[in-house]
Amino acid sequence: MTDDLTTWLRARFDDDERVARAVRDQRWVYRRSHDSAAEQTDHVLLIGDQVVGADNGDDPLTPSEAEHIARHDPKRVLAEVDAKRRILAEYANALNRRKQHPDMASAGALLTMVRVVKLLAVPYANRDGYREEWRP
Repeated sequence: MTDDLTTWLRARFDDDERVARAVRDQRWVYRRSHDSAAEQTDHVLLIGDQVVGADNGDDPLTPSEAEHIARHDPKRVLAEVDAKRRILAEYANALNRRKQHPDMASAGALLTMVRVVKLLAVPYANRDGYREEWRP
């Protein structure tokens, strides 16, 4: 069960990485500036040097949407993918230790790792191949 789950998760992480690397060199910034003379606040989403969202009435992005997009820029996604892969590596190490030294490795710690790996899958539960048996 967990081998299938870790294989499936690695494919999801690979996909997240692929999408983020396609735009990784661009900096995503959400900027708010308040013009007290005009009594208004400008909300702008910049990707690289290009404005892709503004609350000027011409663009459908709301300020909260622009902020959300900027907070999930490619560098953050790549950092999250790296952290998730490290968690899977720790899990694989725990499994190997348990196999090599069943009397020394903690079963409780391994069960905790299984739960953590299942939790990693929750954000991807709407993707093809997710199994309900993986739900924590």
